[in-house]
Amino acid sequence: MSFLKKISYLLVVFLVYLNLIGREGMASDGEITLKEAINIGLKRAKEWNVNATLTRVNSVDETMGGSRGKTGKRFNWFMIFIVPGKDDYVLIGISEKKISVFRPSKQTPDPTIPYDEIKFDSSDVLQLAKDKYGLKQGKNWATGYHFTLDSIDGKPILTVFGNDRNNRFTRISFNAQNGDVVSAIHKLPYGGGLISKRIGKDNLTKKGMAITGVVVGNQYLVVWGDKKPTQFSTTNQPFFEWSHNNGETWTELQANNYVTHAWLDMNERLYAATEKELWAGITSKSKGTKILSLDHRIENIDYSINNNIAVISNGKVYYTSNQG
Repeated sequence: MSFLKKISYLLVVFLVYLNLIGREGMASDGEITLKEAINIGLKRAKEWNVNATLTRVNSVDETMGGSRGKTGKRFNWFMIFIVPGKDDYVLIGISEKKISVFRPSKQTPDPTIPYDEIKFDSSDVLQLAKDKYGLKQGKNWATGYHFTLDSIDGKPILTVFGNDRNNRFTRISFNAQNGDVVSAIHKLPYGGGLISKRIGKDNLTKKGMAITGVVVGNQYLVVWGDKKPTQFSTTNQPFFEWSHNNGETWTELQANNYVTHAWLDMNERLYAATEKELWAGITSKSKGTKILSLDHRIENIDYSINNNIAVISNGKVYYTSNQG
């Protein structure tokens, strides 16, 4: 490769590199930390009333890209300032470093947070939460990392929200004066195991799962739900299983989607409903026969063991008396 070609090649690589840096900078250029947001809001609040004092701050979820709090910064923040001794307050919203909401009103005042008590910023407590608890960015709801600042028991409490190592919604609170951990909790998902009780013996199966339905027949015990539920969803890893020995062992059944209802008729034939479909004759070897498919979600369903089935969807009733 000639010298000029080498120089041209390196120049192109350099320009591409600069372009990528520029794009990344643009993507997060409007993001700011909690204290930076307070500085912007406080200046505007003092113009409204020279005695304005901070009482609460929180970041706001958005779909604007950027780091989503990965460096302790967010695009959008809301905060409330009050006038001590009065019922005047103002709600201030900040988006990309600019005032986006300014809404004065009146309410019973909350405890204030003197600015000089805020020694730790959102970026500081985020690093502490990562180091101590392995805190990860939130998913599905409250995406990324989020932050709040409140006065609790006379102390400024800075809280960071995310997911723990097991992807459970977690909040860790710090004293904003000294960085001490005040509390660290995670939210447990909805769901639980299946208990079969016999004389002198209790058996727990499906521990930690979210069982959302159980049906019992003469031969079969059928359960459905989610294997790995989160606090906001029980449709992450759907399961649909039956047992022929009272829950001692289980066999997985096929289902096209998350099961919402299931039942056995008088002949122990298994039916199941998903969001928009009905299936009949489900076994461990076959997903059965689809007897109804709709364009809209099944809102409600009723059935009898002699195969009368009624479904409500999008303002219409669908009915069968001959197994679909």
